[in-house]
Amino acid sequence: MVELGLPLGPPAEGGAGRAATRHLHDSYILGELLGRGATSTVYKCLFKGKRECACKILKKSALDRRRVDNELPDLRELRHPNMVEIRDVFETADELTLVLELAEGAELLERIAERGFYSEQTAARAVRQILGALQCLHSRGHAHRALRPEKLVFASEAEEAPLKLLAVGLGVNHLLPTAPPYCAPEANKGEGAGPASDMWSLGVVAYILLCGFEPFASENGGSSSGQPGQGEPTEPLGHHALHFPGPWWDEVSDSAKDLVTQLLQVDPASRPTAEECLQHPWVRGDTPRTQHMDATVRSLREFNARRKFRAATQAVVATQRLVSPEKRLSRVLGPLGPPSPQEEAPAAPAAPPSVHDDKRGRC
Repeated sequence: MVELGLPLGPPAEGGAGRAATRHLHDSYILGELLGRGATSTVYKCLFKGKRECACKILKKSALDRRRVDNELPDLRELRHPNMVEIRDVFETADELTLVLELAEGAELLERIAERGFYSEQTAARAVRQILGALQCLHSRGHAHRALRPEKLVFASEAEEAPLKLLAVGLGVNHLLPTAPPYCAPEANKGEGAGPASDMWSLGVVAYILLCGFEPFASENGGSSSGQPGQGEPTEPLGHHALHFPGPWWDEVSDSAKDLVTQLLQVDPASRPTAEECLQHPWVRGDTPRTQHMDATVRSLREFNARRKFRAATQAVVATQRLVSPEKRLSRVLGPLGPPSPQEEAPAAPAAPPSVHDDKRGRC
C-alpha cells in the first residue's frame, strides 16, 4: 500500500498539494510491539537504524478527519520539553502512522507508587510540568482532549527525567471509554471539548495524585483499604458533587484543595486557564506541604493495580474484536464439519484469555 507524507501546509506555488510519495520503511525499521488498543497499534522503531522512536499506527475509521487535516500539521511543529514530539507522519488508504519521540520511563502513577518518599511538592512539580505542556498546546489553539494518567510518562528512568504528555487525541470519540471522570461535563454531554475540558481532566489527575483515588464516586464499593472512589458516581453526571473525604484529605493543604476546586468547576468558563494555573501558589511551589504522604502512596498502589488490570482486560477485548466472526465461532463450537468419534463427547470449556498474556503499551 502506498504511504504518503501528510501535507504540512498550503500547496507550493504551481505545485501539487501533497508531498512527494514516501514510504515508512525507507527510513524506519519496525521493531517490537509496545502495545495494542482498539484503534491503534504501537511499535518501537529505528530511524535509519540509529535513533529509537515510537511508531503509532491508527485506524483512519476512528479518526476525526477534520481535526487531522486542520491540527496535525501544526501539532507536528510544536516543541516543548514536557510534550512528546511528532517527528514524522505517513498515511495510507486505511491507516495514519505517527512517528513519535520514544518515552521510555515509567508512567507518573507507577513511579510514585514505586518510590519511597512522596509529598505534595512532588505532586506540584508533576502538575506544573503538565500545565507547561497544556499551556503550549492551548496557546496555539489546540486541546489535548484525552488527558488521563496513562498519557503521562517520564522521558527515561533517570530520577530527574522530565514528565512527558503523550500524543494529542485525534479520534472522534477518544475520551468516551474513560468517562467519567476524566471527560469534562460539557464533553460528556456532546457539547464538544476544548482547552477548558483539558483543565477538568487535569483537576481529576491532581485529585488522584493527592489522595490516591478518583473523585465523584461512592463510599460503598470501596477498596480493601476502605477509601471511596471505586463505585458508581454519587450524583448524576451533571451535578458533580466534589468532596474531600477524611481521613485521606485531612493532611492535604488548603492551597492544593483550592486548585482542585477551581479546576473541577462544572461550568467550563469558571475554570482557570493553564497560564493562570501556572501562577497558583501551590503550582509555583510556595505552599505544598513537604511531609511524606504514606496513606496516599498506599492508595495509589492499589488504584494503579486496578487501573492496569482494567486496561489489560480492555486490551484483551479489543484484540478479540480483531478476530473474524467465523474464527470466534469456531473457537466456541469447534470445527464446523461433522465431528469425529473422538469429538462426540462434550469438551471442557476453554479457559478465558489471561490478562497477563496481553502486552500493553502507551497507546
